[in-house]
Amino acid sequence: MLRIRTSALVLSAGLFLVPAAGYSQVTVYQHTSFGGTAVTFPVGDYNLSAMLSRGAANDWISSVAVASGYKVTFYEHDGFVGASLVKTGNDASLVDDGWNDRASSMRVATNTGGPGTVVYNQNGYTLTLVDKGGNVPQATKDRVVQAYFSAYPKERTRFNTGATTSVTLTIDPAYTGVAFTSAGKVTCSAAWLVGHPFDADGCGTHEFMHVVQGYPGGNPGWAVEGLADYARYKYGIFNSQAGWSLPNFSSSQHYTNSYRVTARFFAWLENRVRPTILLELDDTMKTGQYTPSFWTFRTGFTVDQLWAQYGANPTL
Repeated sequence: MLRIRTSALVLSAGLFLVPAAGYSQVTVYQHTSFGGTAVTFPVGDYNLSAMLSRGAANDWISSVAVASGYKVTFYEHDGFVGASLVKTGNDASLVDDGWNDRASSMRVATNTGGPGTVVYNQNGYTLTLVDKGGNVPQATKDRVVQAYFSAYPKERTRFNTGATTSVTLTIDPAYTGVAFTSAGKVTCSAAWLVGHPFDADGCGTHEFMHVVQGYPGGNPGWAVEGLADYARYKYGIFNSQAGWSLPNFSSSQHYTNSYRVTARFFAWLENRVRPTILLELDDTMKTGQYTPSFWTFRTGFTVDQLWAQYGANPTL
């Protein structure tokens, strides 16, 4: 995006007026695109009375500027209750979050990235991020949050509109793996995120797909994990920064290798054999009725025959 900096603002190709450095910890605006009356707030808690005393109004805020190192939590009702929305950076329009003219109280705090729980709300989706250790940089956690609001709605819309719209992700310093999902809750290794700060799609997008899947037991693990990595391939937003991609085909591979190997096979099946095959596979595994005959019924070939065709011409 082209941006032209002046002493007062940044004008982007999207025609948003973005405040330049030097504003207070948080500045709220009456209109979108940082327009209308502006009211600044230093660190502190502001019920409705306190907001009014500074010049803001009830159900009035439409955009917000947040200085680096700070965050603001908006609350739907006076007294810091009801739905909430956390912002750690500038947002030219709260309309997309469903928060235009909605805030009745707010808290401004430093954003140190320490331990604690933060609840994020956007477009009808909620992510509760629980950090048990506090050693994961805030920028890394922000990428996990971005991955959730970018990928999870797409995964849910495509594969399971009955899946929850509220997910809890816990960053656990005691967990020595990478990530896992159980009963709709995601756990990520703090050590992994510290060592792999751009792997928000591994700890996030892949695991969020498991929330969408919600399969009963008995399904083949290679298909479950392959479909989750396929979702990462389709909907991940930090894959390139994390150095993650689907591997080229090799004769040493097999579809039961799972994860990226299977994900690429699935992408090939979707592109070359049957466009609806992955939705059909997902539906079958949801019912717990998967058998190897699924492939013959849907494509006319066994999965081994399909793999052989893939090996002969693996171009996606």
